[in-house]
Amino acid sequence: MVRRRSRAKRRSKARKRRVKSRGRIIKVVHYQTGSSFTPRDRLLKALPPGKRRSRTGRVYWETRRNRSDKLGKRV
Repeated sequence: MVRRRSRAKRRSKARKRRVKSRGRIIKVVHYQTGSSFTPRDRLLKALPPGKRRSRTGRVYWETRRNRSDKLGKRV
């Protein structure tokens, strides 16, 4: 007897394939919260603050200063 995968599993596999081709930033915002260590921030390149998509396809907001860079600046 051959078991069929549930619809949810089939959909999730298709969704994961689609996510790979999309960008990681969905919506850019122009504000940041918290503080960061400027010398270290200048060494690392980060994505702009805003709505992001993770590698697994989940959507989340990231506006922390030590996790994002304002557009045009490396801080």
